[in-house]
Amino acid sequence: MKPTAPILLVEDSAIQRVMLQRMLEQAGYATVTALDGAEGLLAARRHRPCLIITDISMPNMDGYEMCRAVKQDPAIKHIAVLILTGLDDPREVIRGLNAGADNFLTKSSDEARILERVAALLANSTPETDDGGPIEVVFAGEPQTIHATRQQTVNLLLSTYESAVRQNRQLIETQQELKLLNQHLEEKVRQRTRELEVANRAKSVFIANMSHELRTPMNAIIGMTELVLGTQLDDTHREYLGIVRDSSETLLFFINTLLDFTQMEIGSLRVVPRPFGLRAELERMTHSFTAKARDQGLAFSWRVDDAVPNALFGDFPRTRQILVQLLANAFKFTPKGAVTLEASLTAQGEEHLTLRFSVRDTGIGIDPKEADLVFESFVQGDGSSTRKYGGAGLGLSVVRGLCRLLEGRVWFTSVPNEGSVFHCELPFQRSPEEDATRAPSATAGLTTNATVAASRPEPGALIPEMAPTLLVELGRMLEANDLTAEQASARFASFLSHSPDHALAVEMEAAVRDLDFDRARARWRELARRWGIAGPAGQG
Repeated sequence: MKPTAPILLVEDSAIQRVMLQRMLEQAGYATVTALDGAEGLLAARRHRPCLIITDISMPNMDGYEMCRAVKQDPAIKHIAVLILTGLDDPREVIRGLNAGADNFLTKSSDEARILERVAALLANSTPETDDGGPIEVVFAGEPQTIHATRQQTVNLLLSTYESAVRQNRQLIETQQELKLLNQHLEEKVRQRTRELEVANRAKSVFIANMSHELRTPMNAIIGMTELVLGTQLDDTHREYLGIVRDSSETLLFFINTLLDFTQMEIGSLRVVPRPFGLRAELERMTHSFTAKARDQGLAFSWRVDDAVPNALFGDFPRTRQILVQLLANAFKFTPKGAVTLEASLTAQGEEHLTLRFSVRDTGIGIDPKEADLVFESFVQGDGSSTRKYGGAGLGLSVVRGLCRLLEGRVWFTSVPNEGSVFHCELPFQRSPEEDATRAPSATAGLTTNATVAASRPEPGALIPEMAPTLLVELGRMLEANDLTAEQASARFASFLSHSPDHALAVEMEAAVRDLDFDRARARWRELARRWGIAGPAGQG
């Protein structure tokens, strides 16, 4: 049965006061309220409540002062005082005991616990009057004198213990919830990562497939344009077809770069080492850049140190991709001056050696603030470069990926407005077999803006399917003795890198360069027989 006297709630927070009042009234208790300690003391004297529940921090008079005043008033000192506290400061505990509080309860207590404590205090409403004298203790590292009855002290100890047990239980429950939540989040992250990897791989595969499909017609356009340029044309038509060819080569270069990037993303690039002749490969590779140097009015040269052996074993097609990207960048960002390519020996053993390829230009250079971004995907030196110079920002990212694939490294030095030097170190092996193409003369790689020879697409620009078409065209020109050494260089530049009979193709090129058409036709017939091609040169 509920007492007839009300419970006094002393709380300055309107929200806390209303919540306590509603909870107690729903449980069947009558209540009166006060906003601070001074008002609470007056209400206690006026209403003679059965229990006082008070907060600590309040204006005018806090909960401790009010409790002390209640316990010192003979008319109301028998009323039990329940202090709402955080029990997180030892000084609050001592102050509560010395103020004469009968019990303590944390503000975080749930409704059931508060009602249980209220019922217990009301059931034992007879206060203990014999305090047994003060107690001297050391509490929280400091000596303290406690003026409280044994019942009050026990109540405090039980409240503190109860609060500690409850908080520990809540901590354990929270830790379990956090553990489950963390496991759930980790699984979600793993699942999302798998989904992203699948989506990214599908995207890369799609781009790689599309790049390959785009490359096939682009190569056909370039190849057929080359064949038409080899016929009798007036200057206007030749100029127009030259624009078509150059634009097609530029587009093909971007397509090849995108294909390389996507293949690296999906991990489909493989290293395929084979014997090759370094100087002959570099000579063929630089054909297209001699024409580019002529068109831009730049000086271009390449050089291989004498200490570098010619016969090597490694993946030169991947090496060529790296050098072509570096040279293309150098030409793109060099409005005047020169571009050079050098190959030097940096380390060697009995079988293995390391070569350093250095591409030097006198271009616009790179701002030191942008140096860390140079090898990132889809990034150029600055936004204006994208507009002025074009490009997708993939070239150097592909270079870095290919260098890692070949177990090499790439880095650069640069001075703004003076130029840059990109270095690439790659490992190779010595080859016991000398490549079919011997090293050219020491000055073969030197060209200037006044002596650049005509050249045609970068080796690799024509797909293998175009080689038979070129072979037929070469046969027609051989039959008519209609090839000069310069024309041979233009016609063979792409054909050589894709011929399945590389050695025969090289011999045919050498014969044409020497204007030995009988020997060239003989080599043509061997190639034509292997490919099942009939033509004029095959009949001789």
